Amino acid sequence: MMINTVKQLMDAFHQQKTTLPYVTLKSDGSYAGWVSDFRFRFHGQKDNLRLDLNHENDRFLLYVLAVVWSRSGPWENSAFFVAHLKFNKLDNPLLWLKKEFVRQQRESRLTDAAAILQNIESPSSRKKISFRADIFNSIAILATRWTEIEKSLADCAASGDYIPFVYLLRNIDGLGTNGKKMMIKIPLILREFRCQQIYSNIPGEYCCVPDNRVKVAAKALSDMKLSSAYPGLPNLLKASAQIYAVYGDLYDLPLFASNDLHTS
Repeated sequence: MMINTVKQLMDAFHQQKTTLPYVTLKSDGSYAGWVSDFRFRFHGQKDNLRLDLNHENDRFLLYVLAVVWSRSGPWENSAFFVAHLKFNKLDNPLLWLKKEFVRQQRESRLTDAAAILQNIESPSSRKKISFRADIFNSIAILATRWTEIEKSLADCAASGDYIPFVYLLRNIDGLGTNGKKMMIKIPLILREFRCQQIYSNIPGEYCCVPDNRVKVAAKALSDMKLSSAYPGLPNLLKASAQIYAVYGDLYDLPLFASNDLHTS
């Protein structure tokens, strides 16, 4: 049976949520966030990898996750890259201000991708993990704007208006592929802060990621119409709000999971 209605999607999602490696829910059934539990741990560690967004270096890694995920390739590339930085204590934004450091990281990317899999208990990925060469300059750009980004988010939290922060991220050249700007993964950053209640006044309508995987899943549903997330930020936020109106504090998670759900 094909999944072609919202109800069918939600039924399949709830039946299989414990089998999905990226689904972590709170006691009230809402999404705990992607970085609250990466669902894998390093050898010798009791607990799974997670990012605590109360800590600056972990906040930096959240943005890195979004930057890397904005490229093509499986989502595991971004998760394992963040794990690599966390494991090797390469998560301080000040490190990424050094050109020689960035160059070294780029040159060692192939061996680093292989090594992190050896440091994780029972790593699982659908495809071979690779760290793209074009992510390293983007992370360096993120580091150069880091103080400004942190201040913008704090100012927006104080005012309750997050649109200036969204536009700041959108207008930074180089955070996206091939020196372009990042857009689609901006809601992921807001969502993770909202899920961890770091900034609890972030509107849920800003927190859903209408990426290609999500759009394909929504298009297959007869009772859900999703606006195009392109070409600009207003369309992205409109699509995000449409997803939130249907799935609430599960955000885009059921749509993202649709491709991994099995039906009888």
